[in-house]
Amino acid sequence: MEIAHSVLLLPETLLFAVVAFITYLIGILAQELSKGFRRAMGISATALAGKVGGWANAVGRAARTLSVPDSSGQQIRSAVKDAVSDRYAERGLPVRASLCFPVDLLEDQLESLSMQLWHKAPDQYHETDRLAAESAFRTGVSLPLLVLGIELGILGPWWVALLFLAAALVLLRQARVLEGERRALLATALSQRLAESQLLAGTVRTLEELNLLQSTGSLEWQVATAIAMEKAGNVDGYDRMIDDAVREVSELVNFSDADWEGQARAYADGATTLLLDHRDPKGADLISRKTDEAISRVKEATQAPQPVDSIDDGLSAEAVLKRVGREAWRRI
Repeated sequence: MEIAHSVLLLPETLLFAVVAFITYLIGILAQELSKGFRRAMGISATALAGKVGGWANAVGRAARTLSVPDSSGQQIRSAVKDAVSDRYAERGLPVRASLCFPVDLLEDQLESLSMQLWHKAPDQYHETDRLAAESAFRTGVSLPLLVLGIELGILGPWWVALLFLAAALVLLRQARVLEGERRALLATALSQRLAESQLLAGTVRTLEELNLLQSTGSLEWQVATAIAMEKAGNVDGYDRMIDDAVREVSELVNFSDADWEGQARAYADGATTLLLDHRDPKGADLISRKTDEAISRVKEATQAPQPVDSIDDGLSAEAVLKRVGREAWRRI
């Protein structure tokens, strides 16, 4: 109590400085908790905008900007795609093959490129480090600032809490933008060959060794990419490409034909043969099992009573069967 009383006797400017410094220290200590608060605000803001009306809905829409990707997201995706197409073209692989590469997996690995910049491009590394520090600072301060605002709102005017809430949301938004800028800088470094992804390099190298024909279809390239992911030890990428290969079958089969099942099994058999030729019985078994499951779903969907009535948009019976079959197949 004596310490609190002594603090309150300080001049206002000095008292504000003390409060600001304490807030800064709390922010550093609670940085991980603040990161969770930032993620929670990004998720809950969307739900808030959809469930309440009036002025609260306006607040929800404003807060929802925390969960909406900024322009750097497009820059990241574009730079990563450029890097993928460039590495594929360098090895003489067709564009069709590069389109099968899961670019989102590469985006998730951008953080690992930072240390490469430290050696090859110090200026870019220092810039990414600065952006990371500024983002972390804003994230760390946001939650303590909100707590301080609530306390002041309880002790004084209620609108003080709203001001501090607005300040916390602004800081969270700034942190998100800065993090986006940092990731965009790393993606640009990848596209400019200032850094290299082991996943991308290993995938391209394996695809070149497989020596597939330029005329090879997308289904075979997806299976080949799965083989490359397996060799690179990327389990998520392997499972993803196996699922994508099974989904690709739905784009090749005409579900309005009487022999659509035979078509589907023929395409699946081609995929499993490629996997077995490269000593991957696990992948061949996965595709066979997922194909059987997809065929069962399509039969159930297309044999339902009056399937045409389930889609009332003026399509012919043949078009409805194609759509229903494709949608049922892709529900992996």
